[in-house]
Amino acid sequence: KIAKTTDTVGDKKILFIGDSITSHGAYIGKLKEMIPEITLLGTRQTTGNHNAAGEDLQYAGFPCEGRGGWAAYNYCNSTTQSGVSGNPFLNNGAFDFAFYMDNQGYSGVDFVFINLGTNDPVRGDKTIEQMLSCYNQMINSIHAYDQNIKVMLWLPPTRALAANSGHI
Repeated sequence: KIAKTTDTVGDKKILFIGDSITSHGAYIGKLKEMIPEITLLGTRQTTGNHNAAGEDLQYAGFPCEGRGGWAAYNYCNSTTQSGVSGNPFLNNGAFDFAFYMDNQGYSGVDFVFINLGTNDPVRGDKTIEQMLSCYNQMINSIHAYDQNIKVMLWLPPTRALAANSGHI
């Protein structure tokens, strides 16, 4: 639970950038339930959680930048990955947060959550150095736009780590 304070927590603008976990929107929906006053930004909509029959259970329709199968490398270099096209951050071959904000007509954002990590190491076609370079590009571009934006990284346990530990 989040305890509200005298601060105006709810008037914050939040952008989630991520992979399919972001696209499904469970934690975005939970945050919106806890703080309904927040404004979510994004060019895409969460798809919602699905049960085994493929039925949408909840959390569909929240703005975000979630793209299934994407990694940090894709946000810094690609227009298409895993059958998902469109990268509104890519400008002249680089991640450009100011370009994104201007093109979307957004006046500002308070928090950017970068929720990647599941797909980064499992493909095996990028080095750790390339992966970290892309995270740095994203963070540096966000802070070049506005150094007061709080950037949160969510790096979930990956399938690669689970495979190496014998858990899958």
